[in-house]
Amino acid sequence: HEGGAYPAGGPQEMPMALVQRIESAGGSVFVRAPVAEIMRDGSGKATGVKMSEKHCGGVVLEAKHCVISACGYRNTYRLVNNATKSSDSSPGKSFPGLDELEIPQGEAFVMANIGIRGTVSDLKLECANLWPQPAGDGLSIFDGVRAYLDDPLGVPVEDIPMMITFPTIKDRNHTLNNPQLAEYQTCQILSLAKMEWFGTVEKAVEQEGVDGRTPAWKHPERDVKYKELKQKWVDRFQEAFLKYYPQLEGKIEMFDMATPLSIEHYLPTGSGSPIGLDVNGIENGTEGCRFTDMKIMKKLDMKTSIPNLWITGQDTI
Repeated sequence: HEGGAYPAGGPQEMPMALVQRIESAGGSVFVRAPVAEIMRDGSGKATGVKMSEKHCGGVVLEAKHCVISACGYRNTYRLVNNATKSSDSSPGKSFPGLDELEIPQGEAFVMANIGIRGTVSDLKLECANLWPQPAGDGLSIFDGVRAYLDDPLGVPVEDIPMMITFPTIKDRNHTLNNPQLAEYQTCQILSLAKMEWFGTVEKAVEQEGVDGRTPAWKHPERDVKYKELKQKWVDRFQEAFLKYYPQLEGKIEMFDMATPLSIEHYLPTGSGSPIGLDVNGIENGTEGCRFTDMKIMKKLDMKTSIPNLWITGQDTI
């Protein structure tokens, strides 16, 4: 096997396996169920979670053993902080704040989602990912990326740092149950971006928390200026895409763009980043690395300073 790969059946096999394991142990999995806060008792111990008032009626789910948060360090901190504001919860032991942690959120992305008509062989595609980077002719990759971040819509399209991948090719069982799917391929293009290029999160979120956010299962309202800006990105990414894959001219049936605001809608972190905490804190004037600085690693330990509260997921790795 060469190039990237998914588990047989696609990436959805991973959450399906997790759900099966949770349910086999007597647990339950709920979707469309936003959590408003992590509940704590008078001693500060985590006792369960309180669901959104707006979407779940404020139901409280009491923990049998402990509370495990997999929504990321930033979101976990927010949910704990919400509990300190409620009348029936006591702060107890502290949870390190983000400023104290000195690690910012990872960078945001723009992502093109593309639908292509044709078989893999006819389109002359392969499984390997392509990583075009702005370097050469005396220009370092660091200078090239900085130039792009300074003027993302102004640099030549070939100077946009990006990663191009073909999800349907990475799933070897893509056509197993439906051979007709062999006639269609999907592609994704990712590039660094900043959320402020596209706007800000909904103002209601700052005031109402999870209840002020348009839920992930509903389409958020976007204004005309946002849609026009998004189309500029579509045009530039499509131009770049066809420079690398000219044989796909006339084969593209769908080309859509997800911005950091799109990512924030489905994976809310406050920064439009899907990748969790950054590696280091250089942006905050520090040099601590989350993988080598023991002080930072201790703060990101799966066992938090709050009794009965554990964190898991990408921010603890």
